[in-house]
Amino acid sequence: MLSVCPSVAISFCHAGVARGYTPEYLVRWSSGSRELIEVKYRSDLREQWHRLRSAFSAARAWYSANESQFRIATGRSIRGVRLTNIKRLLPLRTAYLDAATAAEIVGLLTTSSSATLASVIAALPGDRANTLGAIWRSHAVC
Repeated sequence: MLSVCPSVAISFCHAGVARGYTPEYLVRWSSGSRELIEVKYRSDLREQWHRLRSAFSAARAWYSANESQFRIATGRSIRGVRLTNIKRLLPLRTAYLDAATAAEIVGLLTTSSSATLASVIAALPGDRANTLGAIWRSHAVC
């Protein structure tokens, strides 16, 4: 589970000039960890690296001082299986959630230390899409 918060403004000095940098996202994970994320096309990184490098160094210094992580997401890292899964799961956030099914999911997960996604899906009645929607929504409820 995560929350995406307004990012932080990072002040730094480069070549004797005061500058500022604000990464696109500050993600707060339910585990308590935080992650600064900058989104750039790879071509922009190559073309603008001389200008961006000092800002990214400042972001790395900020995350080290604030027990966070900093990462640059490119089209290459965003596209693929991760994006496909996100596109598939995102509409399920607002899917109907039957309270009895949610309780059954929570029961299965709390009583079995070896529960897998496949075993939970197999144990629940109904079609796969509704079951996945219920699992996704139940996770948000837990």
